[in-house]
Amino acid sequence: DLSEKISKNDVDGVRKLVEADLEYMGYSVLMITAMHSDGSSILKTLAKEFPSRIDQRSSTKLKGLAETLLLDVDKEIMNDKGFTPLMLAVMFGNPGTVKALLDSEETRV
Repeated sequence: DLSEKISKNDVDGVRKLVEADLEYMGYSVLMITAMHSDGSSILKTLAKEFPSRIDQRSSTKLKGLAETLLLDVDKEIMNDKGFTPLMLAVMFGNPGTVKALLDSEETRV
């Protein structure tokens, strides 16, 4: 289970899911990790290992994921899609997650 791997800081386990290119409801493993309250330490490593995936955008509307995960989402964006891990981290993650993604961005420039 991805959430359990993130909570346990299982970088290798999450890495394998990223390598398998898995998605959940149109959202990549890195996107879900960015939204998780414990995702920052994993993203510090994986964002540097998978730089092209940091710019990936979600392929489905936020509504389904928000309803499934019981996320507090503004109704105005429920039908939007195209979210990046950074956008999701800003909306649902913690400051450490946002910093990890921004730091990985700096190393790519």
